[in-house]
Amino acid sequence: TPNERISQALKTGNASNLTEQDRQTLLKSALNTAQQQRNWQKNLLADLYTNTNNQAIQPYLQFAPNASLNIYPTDLSSSLPFAIADGVCDDALHLQAGKGCGLGVITKVGEGRVLAYGQEMFGQILNDKADFIQFKEVMNNSLRWLITGDAHQAVNKTLNVVIKGTSEAPAKNYLEKQLGATVNYPTCNVLNPENTCWQDVDLIILGQNIDGEKFEQELIEKYLKAGKSIYFQTYNWDVKANTQKVLKATGIQANMNWFRDKNKLLMANPTSIEQRWEQINQIDSTIKTLQYFIDPKSVALGELNAKNPMIQSILTHSNALQRLNSQGLSAFSEENKNSILKTLVLIADLWRPSVDYTGLNKNGDPLTFMQTYASDAWLDYKRNYTTATAQGAGDYMPAAAQQMPVSADWETITVTIPQNSGVTAIGRASIPAKAIDIQIVDAQGANLAIQTSHIRTWGNPFDDSGYKRPLRPNSYGVKLNAGADNHFISPFGGPLMLNYNNAKPGSTVTLRIKGSAKYAHYDFTQDMSQSEKNQATQILQSKTFGWNTFKFVGGEIQQTNTYALKAIGNLTPDVYIDRIKTVIYDSNHIANGYNNMPLDISTQQYCDSLGWDCISNVHRAPNVQHFVGWLAACGFLCSGNPSDGSTGLDIGWGWVHELGHNTVQGVLSMTFKSTENGSNIGCGTECDNNILAGLSMLRKYE
Repeated sequence: TPNERISQALKTGNASNLTEQDRQTLLKSALNTAQQQRNWQKNLLADLYTNTNNQAIQPYLQFAPNASLNIYPTDLSSSLPFAIADGVCDDALHLQAGKGCGLGVITKVGEGRVLAYGQEMFGQILNDKADFIQFKEVMNNSLRWLITGDAHQAVNKTLNVVIKGTSEAPAKNYLEKQLGATVNYPTCNVLNPENTCWQDVDLIILGQNIDGEKFEQELIEKYLKAGKSIYFQTYNWDVKANTQKVLKATGIQANMNWFRDKNKLLMANPTSIEQRWEQINQIDSTIKTLQYFIDPKSVALGELNAKNPMIQSILTHSNALQRLNSQGLSAFSEENKNSILKTLVLIADLWRPSVDYTGLNKNGDPLTFMQTYASDAWLDYKRNYTTATAQGAGDYMPAAAQQMPVSADWETITVTIPQNSGVTAIGRASIPAKAIDIQIVDAQGANLAIQTSHIRTWGNPFDDSGYKRPLRPNSYGVKLNAGADNHFISPFGGPLMLNYNNAKPGSTVTLRIKGSAKYAHYDFTQDMSQSEKNQATQILQSKTFGWNTFKFVGGEIQQTNTYALKAIGNLTPDVYIDRIKTVIYDSNHIANGYNNMPLDISTQQYCDSLGWDCISNVHRAPNVQHFVGWLAACGFLCSGNPSDGSTGLDIGWGWVHELGHNTVQGVLSMTFKSTENGSNIGCGTECDNNILAGLSMLRKYE
């Protein structure tokens, strides 16, 4: 039945049995959920800022930068950032762009409720502090909601309250004097995972002074799942490990206020309930977007550009999916309570097969454009099902790649890790819409994530040149969890890259992988047999897969097959690779003295005569230079890491010039002091790096 199909898809993340009729049902279900979210958020906000005489409260609240945190929900579907400072918060958190700094948050987690403030509140209000006392009515309403579920319901019962990490007396006195509650203070360490007394506790009050406790995030999650009420307040700008556990469990994120101007942490402007709602409102644009997809004629779309509220709404949910994947979670994981996200991913799966980037642009059929944009944005890489575009992913990946065979059995692969953090190719490919399983055998202490491609530009759907390829064809980093089968799948495919940090430079990570494909990858950080080179060359020349990669010590290249074949020309791949390695990388490394190049005899003798150590780890290349041949972020070639260009990798001046930008050292400067007026003159930046580029060209000529 339709209900069974939809229920199963929402549980598994597999849309293969869904129909076009089911898609409409999913859209209407998501709309209903969004409208319910809007209703409870707006109604609760009104309750918090209305007194017993049904008059709007106009509070004044001022946080101190060194004694507070900026707090905001990680997911607005179950949270309300109800206390927001006036103005726009600089260095905003991910859901906070264009909004004020977060002073207070309400969250519903499981059956439990959470109330959090970014500064200590009880003592400040009890002591009639001028910066806090006028917030008392809102504070009391928020506490009544936390304890009873209703901001205006009296607390007519005795409360068993446990307080950890903050002063006990102010909290107990506040509840008794301001709410009229009778407070029992049982002896119960709720932060000890072995305790059983938590079941009799009505309210858990936590502060930041919990560093000495030994507990994990799951303990707090257990309390909320059981329906407990948790109050959390901060008193310091620093977020330590245990505080982070509480924040994550309660669905809150934070950053420091230490460097913020005090005026950024002030709520003082007279504001109506409707204006307060607009300070935090993001759900109305979601509602409008869903209504458009259900009945395009009923909603005015407006101009198609990056500032369109519906486009921004689509991206908001895309960012939420990215955050889940970065934590090693899927939208369909039990930990995700945002049912709208699950629905949107399934809807995107149903739209994607019919997507065709040929001739697609903002001036064509607006519904086709919007459906394509949404199907490109609502992606969940942490699962084992998705759909691919039948016509291919534009110039990023040909449709033929979807037919490439993938491994049916587990392979063990080793990956050379060149620095303490970065991105590196692993020599396997993700084939569009084919699931991959990855296990960590030995991470050598590093934190690992998997992604497709390492590119920094892929065009803009709103360009006059058209919507030529997926909105973001390369995946973001998806965390790999230790001791687990990690699912990964991409609708567009691409070379698989390991995104790592906290690694030991020069170490080797071992993975087991199943469901990936071999493609035109050449790895010169390890021994590569001639048969392996021949296999890579055969795949390259077949043009089946969209990309080719080279991996050297200190450098990696990713380029489209078209550009690679053009750059190689009549050369054999071995000769081409040797030219790239010799002229681009080796020349640069010899000039800089990096230790991956052996010293010539005369240099070694000179080092010995001076008593210098010229070969130890201090001489490692400071970073791995990536090059991408596909699109340039600026001009025809553009420096950075990766540097990129609208051409294949070759040994001309352009690529060594861009490499020079990233590796030229400060002592190699083409600027100097004027003997006339002492000011800096000469040619910096574009000329400094030409010292290295010039040396590479001289060596190429030699």
